[in-house]
Amino acid sequence: MTVSMRVMSAGDGYKYLLRTVAAGDGDRSLSTPLTRYYAEQGSPPGRWVGQGLVGIGAGQLSTGDQVT
Repeated sequence: MTVSMRVMSAGDGYKYLLRTVAAGDGDRSLSTPLTRYYAEQGSPPGRWVGQGLVGIGAGQLSTGDQVT
């Protein structure tokens, strides 16, 4: 187990409370793209990344072909 120690002064105490305790008071559920991604329902639309699409368009792949 690891324990970290920090020196705190009266001037920094409010910052600690705002970062750790009061952070849950606001609605920050959709504050980043990653949280929006996981909070949305359903599956997002897919997108193809790579050169494999060229092979599909050229007729090299057909229904039932094994792709590895």
